[in-house]
Amino acid sequence: MCVSLISATEKPFDTRDIEVLNLLIDNFITKYKQLTLKDRLNLQNENFLTAFNVINRQKEQISNIVDQQKEVIEDRTKELKQK
Repeated sequence: MCVSLISATEKPFDTRDIEVLNLLIDNFITKYKQLTLKDRLNLQNENFLTAFNVINRQKEQISNIVDQQKEVIEDRTKELKQK
């Protein structure tokens, strides 16, 4: 960040003015970084939520397959016991 200031000839800048300016610049830079990090965090949260939803759908599919396989095993076990 680059800042240019012009002072009046009646009141030139002193050390305190420059310290305040430095604080303002630091504040601006910090706020910018905070907003940037917030955007990155939101994007990562969206990606995480998408992945979480995919995992939940796959979990449901696996549970359905397991349930179907249990039924098949029970049916075949009954058939074998009858034979």
